[in-house]
Amino acid sequence: MDDGSAYKTSWNRIKVTPTKWQLPPWGDDGGGFWVVALIGQECIYYNDIEEGFNTSYYQVFGHIKDYYCEQFDLLSFLHSYSGLLRKDLNENA
Repeated sequence: MDDGSAYKTSWNRIKVTPTKWQLPPWGDDGGGFWVVALIGQECIYYNDIEEGFNTSYYQVFGHIKDYYCEQFDLLSFLHSYSGLLRKDLNENA
């Protein structure tokens, strides 16, 4: 399996229908940030202020815990996150 198909398989296991989650006060103006994937108690979200993807823990579904301002495109983000992603997916398979 090449890297592309490995990412696609991983992505298909964690992706969710994009939904706006709350993260006050940063996300207030835009109605929240788009969460696109869930891994255990972490969410992957798109920060439209910084125009990049980030991850954060959440304690309450629908509420992102921490604000981050990386500017990764989704593929770069998944590549940088791939080690943890593979470990978590293998443990929860």
